[in-house]
Amino acid sequence: MSTTGTPTGPRPGLGRRHPLPLRPLPRRDRRPARLEAGLVRLRQRSRLHFEPLHIQDWAARLAAASRGRAVSAVRSFYAHCEDDLGAARWNLPPLRALAGPTPPAARETLSRFQTDALRTAADRYRGPHPERARLAAYMTLAGLRPGQSIAAVMQYLQRDNQAGPTWRLPVKNNSSSAVGPLTPIPRPLVWALDEYLPVRTHKAPHSTETEGPLLVSRTGRGLDHVTFTRLLREVAAPHPDLEEIAPGLHPDVVAHSPSPFADESETAGGNGT
Repeated sequence: MSTTGTPTGPRPGLGRRHPLPLRPLPRRDRRPARLEAGLVRLRQRSRLHFEPLHIQDWAARLAAASRGRAVSAVRSFYAHCEDDLGAARWNLPPLRALAGPTPPAARETLSRFQTDALRTAADRYRGPHPERARLAAYMTLAGLRPGQSIAAVMQYLQRDNQAGPTWRLPVKNNSSSAVGPLTPIPRPLVWALDEYLPVRTHKAPHSTETEGPLLVSRTGRGLDHVTFTRLLREVAAPHPDLEEIAPGLHPDVVAHSPSPFADESETAGGNGT
């Protein structure tokens, strides 16, 4: 029995010849190595004169939001060629120089209609600790970031000033130890404070009547970001105009939105001018 075009060899243990086809490696097994070797050779051909400007021109044709990710992939490939495949050092410029500045993402905000609805929801909230929930929602609607509301402490609250109640708030995007100057408290927040402070659940050693976090849990500890966010969502959920967005509502979005207190510029003890 003969086979045409198929190499044969003696099969161990048998006296007759038996066909043993010699098959090449599957193409898919060789493709990565070929691709890497080809790209390295292409990169090393000096006559092509690759320059960083070519990457910049290519990136400029892409959508602004995807340039950084695309250029990062190119830089990663060159680093792989240099570190793992022995290619000559290329010294590409930094990512920002190749991709250009990253455009700021559009900031998500609520409409004035939605912030008005959240104020109404806070006034009508009848869940656990409704006074605390109302004050937390009002502080956020007034433009305070969640970190500021959480880090506000009783020591910096002055309600008996002749000019009206004032407070010192933590600086935005900073540690709780950095506080700003004394500022008047907007009148709607004064009303919310007047309802909350008599029922504030302070407990030593975490808080006292005059010291510790302003917003506290039933154990006297300050709220954390997770609890604060959940509280705001629980306030919004019962309102029919907010029930769709309530599960994903974030305090930062509310703080960046038009405040329903914008027309109530008069502070407690002020004359409105």
